[in-house]
Amino acid sequence: MGTWGIGSFENDDAWDWVSELERGEHGELIEQTLDAAQPGPRVPDAIDGALCIVAAEAVAAWIGRPAHGLPEEIGEWIDRQGAAPFGLCERALRGLHQVVTDSGLRDMWSREGRLSAWVQHVSEIERRLRSVSL
Repeated sequence: MGTWGIGSFENDDAWDWVSELERGEHGELIEQTLDAAQPGPRVPDAIDGALCIVAAEAVAAWIGRPAHGLPEEIGEWIDRQGAAPFGLCERALRGLHQVVTDSGLRDMWSREGRLSAWVQHVSEIERRLRSVSL
């Protein structure tokens, strides 16, 4: 995973995911991505974690709480959609919680000495997701 910062879109996999979302007509990619990071027997790896964060950013934007600097491709995709599916915020929050507490991405940022800043970044996404209840 080519990574250049702790930000949601500061890695190559995030931009590949945005391109894939752009080609899709519905939110299945978001749901599949969030499902890959849900709590369970398998610990999400670094890529699953990074993509969960990007999907959570898309959900936050979809409910009207976009990140500053959100890629315009996500905004354009959202403009073509209806309302966000019921329960999507909760799925995003569960995935983010898993990624922050036990994932390959958490381990990576811990080894890099940037865990605190990364957790703070993810907490800001969680705050935006919690600001609207769907």
